[in-house]
Amino acid sequence: MRIEVGEGLDIVGDIHACYDEFLILLEKLGYKQKDKGFFYHPNGRKLVSLGDVMSRGPKSILTMVFFLKHVEAGLAYMIDSNHGWKIARWLDGRNVQLRHGDEKVAEEFGLYEKEYGLQKTQDLKAKLKTLLLEAPSHYIVTENGKEKLVCTHAGIKDEYIGKENNKIKNFCRYGDVCI
Repeated sequence: MRIEVGEGLDIVGDIHACYDEFLILLEKLGYKQKDKGFFYHPNGRKLVSLGDVMSRGPKSILTMVFFLKHVEAGLAYMIDSNHGWKIARWLDGRNVQLRHGDEKVAEEFGLYEKEYGLQKTQDLKAKLKTLLLEAPSHYIVTENGKEKLVCTHAGIKDEYIGKENNKIKNFCRYGDVCI
């Protein structure tokens, strides 16, 4: 839940499957694509996604796989979010209503399965489900061990910082929702 600022962080939010535009942003930030499709910043900066990397746009799978690879390689961090939570539950086989662009993820996976087959599709879904379910509700960014910044998707209360439970996760995904 804590990450050191290190050589710097680039914080991006709500990519919403706009993969091509995301790559343009990376280029403008100075990232270069190198071996095995990994993007590195020449000064050692890393990416922090505030979530919602999928849904709405045309390339959810590519965007999710980008973060899967980069998080696993220690080149990026990703926070839980409302769309991420819904897609994680869908990938887990739960009965969720896919709306507000989330249905595009299911459509993409249908095409993916036609091209790559059932087993490869199931394997990818399992990896992405794990990535999304394990994403923390927030990160505390430190510099030389001192807390400097809290990153979350929709919001956080002071008393929630550094803690994690279902109530906190929901607040960080959706913000202060008044009913």
